[in-house]
Amino acid sequence: MKKAVSCFLALALCLGLAVPALAAETANPTNDKLTVDGVEQTPTVYKIGGSNYFKIRDVAAVLNGTEKQFSVGYSSGKVTVTSGQPYEATGKELAGAPSESRTASRSSDSIIIDGTEASLTVYKIGGSNYFKLRDLGKALDFQVDWAAGQGVMIETGGTAAPVEPDQPTEATLANGKPVTEENVLAIMAEIEREYPTGTLWAERTVAGTAYNPNKVSGAVNVVIHGQYGANTTYACGGFAAMVSDRVFGYDAPCRKVDDVTDIRPGDIIVHLDKNGNPTHVSIAMSGVRNEYNYVARCEGNNNSQVKWHSDDTPNIARPTAAKPWAIYTRYPEG
Repeated sequence: MKKAVSCFLALALCLGLAVPALAAETANPTNDKLTVDGVEQTPTVYKIGGSNYFKIRDVAAVLNGTEKQFSVGYSSGKVTVTSGQPYEATGKELAGAPSESRTASRSSDSIIIDGTEASLTVYKIGGSNYFKLRDLGKALDFQVDWAAGQGVMIETGGTAAPVEPDQPTEATLANGKPVTEENVLAIMAEIEREYPTGTLWAERTVAGTAYNPNKVSGAVNVVIHGQYGANTTYACGGFAAMVSDRVFGYDAPCRKVDDVTDIRPGDIIVHLDKNGNPTHVSIAMSGVRNEYNYVARCEGNNNSQVKWHSDDTPNIARPTAAKPWAIYTRYPEG
């Protein structure tokens, strides 16, 4: 079989034919937690197509010394996993959550588990193999669970449940609650108590500390910075990115809203000039409030300060032909 594939590739190159490549996917950072027997860990995890993928050496490291430990070896395109054997660390394990999205391709490496080749969905990211945790749990007999607010959990004393086909799960906010306007506004109220109106929020830092203290999700960075060139670390873009990720979490995608009457609390507003250039970024705190399409907002860098809407200090605006808006939502479709 390998000889036939090699002949095909050689023929394709000679004839100038396109050689099919492994499809690339976008691997996004995730803020999902992992605990092992109740102890929180710091693996490098990416979200691909709605599922979390873990570096296999991180999993081996967190299970080392438990009943479910396993060794990992690699040679000539083969990943060799042996259950019950201690794991020999390389010093590169458990580097923590990634800071940016990366390209992931389906791994062409063979996966050998206890002497038998396994058929698992594996992605290669930056030279390392990443696996679905439930797949590894089934293959190596450890239990994987998930709970809102707790994240992913491994119990080394339990037996893995059968791996079921991926099913769409109900979207939740960063705090694990359902995605509703009421719950979005509740989180925004918590952020307002932390950064009330008048909080200094100017250019880059306060006392050497970056304005946005959180990592920025790939989805928000692609919109605010990638499409419009606004910074997501400081100034108005940094404030908007912080609020959006604190509300929706790091995994929720961003999609454009074409009609201002569909705007909802938590949506990102990129304010533009008549030529389509960005002038400001804010976050909606309401839907349209009247027939003139005014929307309540919160924002950073309003005269170098944070500003929230309230009845006492209104902060409302509307799009116009001369100053249009580009609106992005992270609410699930439908």
